[in-house]
Amino acid sequence: MEDQNNILIKLVTSDSDVETLRVIRNSCRNFMTRQTHEIDKDSQMMWWQKLDKTTNFPYLLYKAEYGVIVYPIGYGYVRFENGEVLLTGGLMPEERGKGHGKRLFQLMIDSSKRYNAPIKLEVLNTNTNAFEMYKKLGFEVISSDDRITKMEYHYDSVI
Repeated sequence: MEDQNNILIKLVTSDSDVETLRVIRNSCRNFMTRQTHEIDKDSQMMWWQKLDKTTNFPYLLYKAEYGVIVYPIGYGYVRFENGEVLLTGGLMPEERGKGHGKRLFQLMIDSSKRYNAPIKLEVLNTNTNAFEMYKKLGFEVISSDDRITKMEYHYDSVI
């Protein structure tokens, strides 16, 4: 596992961030449960302009060396909708299996707890590595079909 100090997580705030998000998201689309088509620049920009930024939080994950951003390696997305928090994210293929996804999803879980609402996600049944990571982070299966498993985070007991 790489030194986690070499990873920076940044909220998407600019048009250039939005383009980086699009490129990474398109590289991860074969692991997505919804909207698996390739997104073009114009569609991504329209999405960003219409996005309610008070309930939708897209993140970028960057590799850094000596405190300087070197290149983007993944994305995460937190959406509060209909009384629940929905998480999604992905890593560039060459960055999978290095612990970056765990760090990203833990950050998204922690930031989502402020809603005091169910935290959910979906995972392809073929994506066993992500499924195992989600289980280790505290997600449990709530439903499954032949293609997708839906999971919900179980908050730690206060007792």
